[in-house]
Amino acid sequence: MAVIICDISAWEYWRTPPVVAGHPSCGAGHHAPDAHDHSSDDSQKGTIPKLRANARKVDALIQPRLLADLKGLSLPVHVLTDEPAGFHPTSIAKPAGIPHGFRPHCAVDIGGGLSVLSPEATLLMQPRHRSSHLSDAALLSKMMFEATGIFTIPPTGERVRQAIEDLWGLGAFEEGRLASEGVYGFSDANGRPLGDHDRWGNRIEWRPILDKRGGQTNMWKRPPLTSVEELGSLLATLDPTGRSRSFSVVRRALAMTRNGAASPAEVQANLLLCSTTHNGGESWGDPFLNRHVHFTDNARKLAHASFAIADSIWPEHRSILEVQGEEYHTDDLGYRLLSGSTAALESMGYSIAEILPFQMADLELFDAILTSLGKRLGFSPCKPTAAHLRRRDELHHELFSMPFEPTATA
Repeated sequence: MAVIICDISAWEYWRTPPVVAGHPSCGAGHHAPDAHDHSSDDSQKGTIPKLRANARKVDALIQPRLLADLKGLSLPVHVLTDEPAGFHPTSIAKPAGIPHGFRPHCAVDIGGGLSVLSPEATLLMQPRHRSSHLSDAALLSKMMFEATGIFTIPPTGERVRQAIEDLWGLGAFEEGRLASEGVYGFSDANGRPLGDHDRWGNRIEWRPILDKRGGQTNMWKRPPLTSVEELGSLLATLDPTGRSRSFSVVRRALAMTRNGAASPAEVQANLLLCSTTHNGGESWGDPFLNRHVHFTDNARKLAHASFAIADSIWPEHRSILEVQGEEYHTDDLGYRLLSGSTAALESMGYSIAEILPFQMADLELFDAILTSLGKRLGFSPCKPTAAHLRRRDELHHELFSMPFEPTATA
């Protein structure tokens, strides 16, 4: 029997930091994963629903792991299955049939009789994305930016919160406790992705991002889960003609996405500025995100560093956009590199522009700075036709009036 975690549950699985998934959670407010626990169903409070004596195999496979590697999943867990017992939802699982023609390589075996859709299949097979509306494409593109980027926002349920709190209490994230170096950019100066291993060959671990006062934020740094190219390759397999209406929103979202984003604010900036006018953006080219820029000898003296990490760089224009925010670039190396880099980059002939989250969130402020921002980057605002303004309003609403992450629905 196959049981494959899918939909929003698969997305929550891939967004759960491995150190959190692997941390045993039997603290206050939790119930040990007894096969016949009689606690109430309250996934937001971290309690585990009871497992009936005659429970289906789907529920029996999932329930014992809700405080282990599945602690990031909200309830009920969405699954695909061929179990003959039927598809009636319970407090533990919401099953659906495995679609005809499902490709086995789209699922990743996670042991114990369970699989999960791969990151690529998770994004391309989201059932909620079946319309071609811009808002749906923008939501899916945000998810793609996160999966192909170097940040994540873990699930916010109580089981995850408790595990993170325990790990902080144990000093798991103190300097020297992590075995690998951190994530410093997406690609090198030649555009080659930096990969998921550090220079010593250690697999790069996920790390919580701190604000400038040392407090916790809701973001973690990690190597990318996938890439735009890998998403495109799977899409070509699932939709070989490129004309299936079922994948119209996926094609639109993928065209809006770039590898290497490091924060939600960078995603918002890129979607607003670089999406085509058809998708509500300004059509400002195709920049590289979080790419290394090596300093010349004189620039090194100005920056006291050997390289900078450009949030968005257009090499053909020699222009760089920095998306500044209180919670971004706050690790010691990142702060040191960026704090002294502007003069060094300008000495090398780059034009540097900055944008703040609140300037993007308010369309009047965004319009006020757009022309000067474009001049520094080498672009011009597009013609404000009624059709473009309508599409931009729709895009802006999805980016700033809706949660960055999709919400689970029963």
